[in-house]
Amino acid sequence: MNTHYTIKVTEEVNKLLNDNAKRQNVSVEKLISEILSRYVIPVHMMDSETMEKGYVECGEMNLEWANL
Repeated sequence: MNTHYTIKVTEEVNKLLNDNAKRQNVSVEKLISEILSRYVIPVHMMDSETMEKGYVECGEMNLEWANL
C-alpha cells in the first residue's frame, strides 16, 4: 500500500533535493522516500520500570569499569 503526503519545503531545500536527485539519477520523490526509509525509525515505548532497570545496570557497569 502506498500512502501519499504533501510536504512544503523552502526554495533552498527544494534546490538541495533537486541537486541530490540529479546527482543520484533518481526522482526527487524517490530520493525523499530513501531519506525517510533511512532516517525514520520505528517508535517504541519503554515503561519507566524497564528504563530504571536499564539505568541501574548501566550505572553498575560504569562503576565496575571505573574500578579496573
